Amino acid sequence: MSDVVALLAGGPPINAQDLRAIVVDELSRLGRNLREQSESPWLDYWNTDSDGKPANPKIENVARNTTLTKLRGALEKYQIAVTLPEVQRKDSTRVDLYFATHNGSNLPIEAKRHYHKDLWTAGEGQLQGYTTSEGATGVGILLVFWFGADWTKTTSRPGLPDPADATELGQQLVEALPRHLREFTDVVVLDVSRPGGGESEAEWKKRRKAPSGKGVAAAPIAKPSKRKAASASANRTRPSATSSQTPLENEIELKGATE
Repeated sequence: MSDVVALLAGGPPINAQDLRAIVVDELSRLGRNLREQSESPWLDYWNTDSDGKPANPKIENVARNTTLTKLRGALEKYQIAVTLPEVQRKDSTRVDLYFATHNGSNLPIEAKRHYHKDLWTAGEGQLQGYTTSEGATGVGILLVFWFGADWTKTTSRPGLPDPADATELGQQLVEALPRHLREFTDVVVLDVSRPGGGESEAEWKKRRKAPSGKGVAAAPIAKPSKRKAASASANRTRPSATSSQTPLENEIELKGATE
């Protein structure tokens, strides 16, 4: 009973299911903050240009680390430890995020950007390889970063329309899970898309490849005639008549010219 009272008071989780509930709740809270806070925290998931505007999504590992940093403070009050990313497991695979408690409960999280080629199978494949470890009791979380359909679409699935937003993607990912896994697997999609949209990945890549100033004709450079070029060359190599004279010699020469 004391453990239940502690949990209700914000204490550490009792088992893996409690750990799962707390982490999902904090991830949901983070998702709301990403869209509602005035500081635009969603921008932390993007590489920015010289003006501070979003240019292209950060790579998966960096997006994962950004999430870890944002969660760490919230989870400390529950005495939940966050291990280093990509912890090596006994089957030689690596998990993206790994949460653990003092009583031996742990929770693996597999993270993917919304356009990863293995997005639709990660929940029933890669993630499940981690949930069978001791202390996880079969539970795990599939965490997805939604950068927006305007950046690039998700990999297509036959018979399903492309998801228009983070909520729709989350629903489709849950439906993609085998029924026996839905009870133990949570899908959390963080919306880190650009408000109002922006250029697509293809447009961004095309702009980066385009040479600077493309489309603007450069003015032709006038070439001097051979006669002028030869004269200029001679002038550059011929010493000035007064270049070796001292100021006193110049003054004497000037007086002689006026006498």
